[in-house]
Amino acid sequence: MENAFCVDFSTWDSVTNSIDARMFRRNCDLQSNTDYLITDMPVRPYLSDVDEAVAYINTLGPNWGTSIDLGLRVGALFFDPTIRPIITDLIDSDIVSPDFAGLPLDWNAPASYRAVILMTDGENCCFHPDHPATRKPDRETQDADTVSVCDALKAQNVNIYGVAFEAPPAGVDLMEACASSDGHFFNSSGTELIDAFSAIATHIQTRRLRLIQ
Repeated sequence: MENAFCVDFSTWDSVTNSIDARMFRRNCDLQSNTDYLITDMPVRPYLSDVDEAVAYINTLGPNWGTSIDLGLRVGALFFDPTIRPIITDLIDSDIVSPDFAGLPLDWNAPASYRAVILMTDGENCCFHPDHPATRKPDRETQDADTVSVCDALKAQNVNIYGVAFEAPPAGVDLMEACASSDGHFFNSSGTELIDAFSAIATHIQTRRLRLIQ
């Protein structure tokens, strides 16, 4: 998905039937505004090579405002089995590894554990008048839409780990509201972030082992 910053959604309370989700492309020129650090932001689904994933992450940079709602909703696409034909096409085009054939799994697939790690060091802020990143009327609306996506994912048994990293109060509150439980929420600073991700990895591995045993 090229220039994901320009893509937006009409509804926020469903993560199923995403192949027919109502989306629209915002009128945003990522190359002409020199007042901000502008980068194309293609979404890279299903990366299995750690070095490739790290290299891609290192190419990313700040781009206008913070849209936790949009990032989460785009991420939720890759849990929805209705987009499986798109993933198949990406595999056929050598964009996605054949290791991921058949994904996303059906929502009710047995012996499967789905997880989202949602992290922020800020807060939703795409609501300032006359700003190129303006998407919502206020932070309350943007936060409510984020929670709607979280609730829709949790209704499909997707586990959400909320990580606030040196975030302001609004960002901390949002991560806590989205987390699947108190044990899925981490409010970290400094090197505590490493501990948080280690705990998440251990929890996911333990749950997977229980499912396959």
